[in-house]
Amino acid sequence: MIFLIRFILPILFVCCLFTAPVNAIDSGRFSSSVPASTITHAQAWTPLSARLIIEFYATYSPSQPLWHEVQARALLNLAIASQDEGFNPDDFHATAIAQLLLSGTFNRFVIPERIDADLLLSDALVRYIHHHRYGKYDPKIIRSCLAVRDAANAELIKADMAASLFAPDLSSWLSTHLPRPFFYTQLVEVYQRYRLAIANGFGAPIPNSTALALGQHDARLPAIRARLALLDGEPLPSHTNAQVYDDSLIKRIKQFQRRSGLTADGIIGARTLAALNVSLPKILTKIAANLERMRWLYNDLSSDFLFVDIAQFQLHLVQNNQTVWTTAVVVGATDSPTPMLRDDLEHVVFNPTWIVPPSIQRTMQTVNQKQYQVFDRRTGQRVNQRHVSNTERYRVVQVPGDKNALGRVKFIFPNHLAVYLHDTPAKHLFKKTRRDFSHGCVRVEQPLELARRVLQSHSGWNTTHITEVLERGRTRHVQLPQHLPVVLYYLTVFANTHRHLSFRPDIYQQDAALIAQLAQSAAPPRLIFAPSPTDVQSLPQSAPIQELEESI
Repeated sequence: MIFLIRFILPILFVCCLFTAPVNAIDSGRFSSSVPASTITHAQAWTPLSARLIIEFYATYSPSQPLWHEVQARALLNLAIASQDEGFNPDDFHATAIAQLLLSGTFNRFVIPERIDADLLLSDALVRYIHHHRYGKYDPKIIRSCLAVRDAANAELIKADMAASLFAPDLSSWLSTHLPRPFFYTQLVEVYQRYRLAIANGFGAPIPNSTALALGQHDARLPAIRARLALLDGEPLPSHTNAQVYDDSLIKRIKQFQRRSGLTADGIIGARTLAALNVSLPKILTKIAANLERMRWLYNDLSSDFLFVDIAQFQLHLVQNNQTVWTTAVVVGATDSPTPMLRDDLEHVVFNPTWIVPPSIQRTMQTVNQKQYQVFDRRTGQRVNQRHVSNTERYRVVQVPGDKNALGRVKFIFPNHLAVYLHDTPAKHLFKKTRRDFSHGCVRVEQPLELARRVLQSHSGWNTTHITEVLERGRTRHVQLPQHLPVVLYYLTVFANTHRHLSFRPDIYQQDAALIAQLAQSAAPPRLIFAPSPTDVQSLPQSAPIQELEESI
């Protein structure tokens, strides 16, 4: 495909050269011969998207190549700096760009040579924008990956390319216009700190000996203090004797134990020492994998959104890029996991019904007709039938009420997996530390407070009004005045606002496959291009919306 681009691009250049104003062409920069140092990088790489590059050049029809030395150096510096976000600089052709700059390509104007240089740099820019907006890898290519991500917007990538290339400072434009939500920036900063710690020498492992408790003296305590300060990125309070286990240290040890998934008892035993002696390279790899997960869903995320932290079993309401409220959740069990996805919360349903999924209906021999209604799938009519295991014949709907599997309220963000947030009658599950018990949906511990908060801009929807609606017992759909983004993230490491790292259990065993993928090159991405007039005329009619059974 790269040869096709190299065939088309000269035609564009030559056409522009013959049609451009004379003063637009610096004839002194042309050469009649191609020197031995001609760059041929285009033969050694494959473009991320040949169509995107061809369309980009066709749109902007450069009378001269688009790239100049200053821009090339800026892109090289960005590629090198991308290591701090878990990328490899050669994800963006860093080595080839460095060789190009050393060759003096920009000091002469040899058309084949400059075409190769332009193609190389344009593809590097495509990759830089794409990987930062949508992630390097499409989750579809990763074995058993549970993430759902839309195809990347090719038109947005082309617009970003043009804006950054024509900006006074390419680096500044990309740094300020590509997405960097606060939760991503926090984890990047921890990644940078750990990379620096490795470069400076992390230090020898702290020896394992007798467990340490408050008030004890031990020669290992200065090393423990230093290790905590390095991992947390902040020094411990001053102390008169570094070899004494004092109150300030036990407080930090308990915080560290809690973030590491250990019992926060303040005892520095074998497991706590093992966590302090952790392999930083392994942690960096784990962080890099989670940074990639974040990139899959964060493109153009607004400052207000719902953040479901699947592996932490929590839901956060974010307003103006700050977490303002948190509640516990129950997520999918290992055999029916909650997927990573993003959509918009559109409406809230009070006193919902529940359409029983076939997988659950097959296990129901009989139903209580006070709680369930049975419908004949052939006629759509309600029938008096208690035996409902025949899912091809019958559809079962649970009526609203306290025993409804969805509780008294559900939150709908339409998606093809029929995953949503909802209340639950099984309140006892929220007392457990690990809460993966659902059939895929997210059960919310405080659903009425969540409803109040997401509807607070909707006139009249306060706690009193919500209670009145619930007491009436009738199903009520309430549209949100403005849709609210919902992101369901599966993250096994996370950095809080203090840049302290916490680890979560890999409940769905997703890390290994993604970490294995990190060493691989990016595959051709799924891209959505603007349809041509011919494409629009040939689009099929919309298919009817199919009813989705509901998981819980």
